[in-house]
Amino acid sequence: GKEFHRTQPLMWEWRFANPREDSRECPMHAIRESDFVLLKNPGGNRVELYDIKKDHSQLNNVADRYPDKVESLSKQLDIWTGSLR
Repeated sequence: GKEFHRTQPLMWEWRFANPREDSRECPMHAIRESDFVLLKNPGGNRVELYDIKKDHSQLNNVADRYPDKVESLSKQLDIWTGSLR
């Protein structure tokens, strides 16, 4: 019954294509830190940031409002995805 606070970000890779989107454009990498989730496609030209505490369904991309958070999470995600190869 205690509230859990993650001390390290959670990262994952989705390797399955979305039939409705070009697989190169579809976000395949993600990182969650605190209340934010950043999604990114392999080319890095599609970045989405969601405040999941306020937007559980991840419908409102807030990347343009939090450029510093996007940069920070993106760097961490790039290091992690680089370590997968």
